[in-house]
Amino acid sequence: MKFFELRHTVTVILFLMFSVFLMYFTSIKTWDLAKFRQKEGEKTPQGRGFQENYFKSINYYISQEKMPALFLVADELLHNGETGYTSFTSPDGHFYTQNRDKIFYRGKTGSFNKNNSHLNLKEEVKVTMDKIITTGDKMDYFLNKDKIHVLGNVVSIGDRPETHEKIEITSEQAYFWPKKRHSNYLDNVKGKVKRKRVYEESIDFSANKLFLDEPNNFMNLNGDVVVKKQSLTAKGHRGEVYLENYNKKLKYFVLYDDVKVTEKILLEGKSYIRRAYGEQLDGYMNENKIVLTGYPRAYQFDDVIKGNIITLRENNEVVEVDDSNTKFKIR
Repeated sequence: MKFFELRHTVTVILFLMFSVFLMYFTSIKTWDLAKFRQKEGEKTPQGRGFQENYFKSINYYISQEKMPALFLVADELLHNGETGYTSFTSPDGHFYTQNRDKIFYRGKTGSFNKNNSHLNLKEEVKVTMDKIITTGDKMDYFLNKDKIHVLGNVVSIGDRPETHEKIEITSEQAYFWPKKRHSNYLDNVKGKVKRKRVYEESIDFSANKLFLDEPNNFMNLNGDVVVKKQSLTAKGHRGEVYLENYNKKLKYFVLYDDVKVTEKILLEGKSYIRRAYGEQLDGYMNENKIVLTGYPRAYQFDDVIKGNIITLRENNEVVEVDDSNTKFKIR
């Protein structure tokens, strides 16, 4: 009788231990799927052996050279042990750049290919690096390359405390180099440099291409460049913006090649359009003026004004002309 009681007690204890182990095992959500071994006997639709593992509400991570490289939380995840291809839904996580900066990302769907370290995100993509937040339809990033590609309805918003401004840029696609803090926006580029102080004027711009060099506070624009500030619109084939020069007596923006200026001037309740042309335009935000060179000329009322250098001040009918020998002002 005692033997049966002992056997019954041992059986109950073993059952309880197995239940506790099973509850603990199923509660774990963090897996290194790369370490899963292939099950024998499973076949792909093409007839090859493979292992597919499906998980819900999972934490997924990748390490390279014993260093963390990528982490994400996903609602659903499907991993193929043979191909090294992993797909997931609602990914939200971060990866590390070559200089160990952390880049945060999220999307509606995505995949990771272990063979070429390629992370792909699709739909409602959001990427956060340093002080710049970028959204788009698709993102590609290779863990062994310092380059992020965002494609489709790209919108970037970045705060720049050092220059007291916010930059907003939209385009069809954009490339980012996190280590250098460089970015390149392509196709139908539009944007605004918005000053944080209410009394300081902002500028709007558009171009076919825009290159942003954050460390040097510099923007380069190419192709059908347009810069707008209040009632003035300037156009050219190329342009530059020196972001740190806003409150200095230095040029803030420059346009090159076949420059055209249109300005609506309002004085004493009356308005008129002033037009000017040249090969180069230098804009000085601190002094509210533009300087035209390269065979410049201005058209005001019935007057045609020419010189070596023409200076126009915002909403001011005075035109300053420098013809190398004489400087004078025309009203």
